[in-house]
Amino acid sequence: MSHGSYAFEDQEKLVYENFNNARSTAYTEFGVAGMASVEDLKKIIPPDELYNVAPTKSWIAHHAFQAHGPLRWVSMFILDKYFGHTDDVALIVEHSQWTQCEGYKAIFEEARRQWPYCSMVMNWCYDEPWLTAANNSIISYPANPKPAYYSVKDSLRPSLASARLSKFVWQDGENFTAEMWYLNDEPNTVSDTVTAVVELGCKKYELLTWNTGDIGANS
Repeated sequence: MSHGSYAFEDQEKLVYENFNNARSTAYTEFGVAGMASVEDLKKIIPPDELYNVAPTKSWIAHHAFQAHGPLRWVSMFILDKYFGHTDDVALIVEHSQWTQCEGYKAIFEEARRQWPYCSMVMNWCYDEPWLTAANNSIISYPANPKPAYYSVKDSLRPSLASARLSKFVWQDGENFTAEMWYLNDEPNTVSDTVTAVVELGCKKYELLTWNTGDIGANS
């Protein structure tokens, strides 16, 4: 069994790499940080600090910084790296919540792809006992689901198509690649037609259509 990692990028390794290359019977503890909503932030960060996401008193007290190393849980260095720097709090929250959604999606679906060798996957943590600015929880205190809650819910549908990505960023001149999987935890055989699409800006490019044929129960 194993635990970790706890971020979208950890020691310059992305969540995709960490879990695609892992092999454990159970992933018993892991996480991807995500910020609270702007509405929740307004409840805990005073107006004079709210619009400057920095290691000031209130941001530190509510675990945006110095909670798991000096830069977490907001992890601005990750958001700046992949989205570019911004001082817009709403945009920072959007980017943070997006990486949490995609990170948890990658982990849960990869763990399912590793079945039956892997038979358990549990995120850390699930919900908050008090309202914080950012952490690995997918439900904010007292019971407000973050977008990542629904991302995990979607990734745990009994049957779904799943794309296994090797990394997050492709540079000019590189070929995009992904593996297509179909996960079926239904008690009966299913069949489906899957269309793979890449969206770049406002354009969509259809890559392939996959007629899965019959997929047995629990496969």
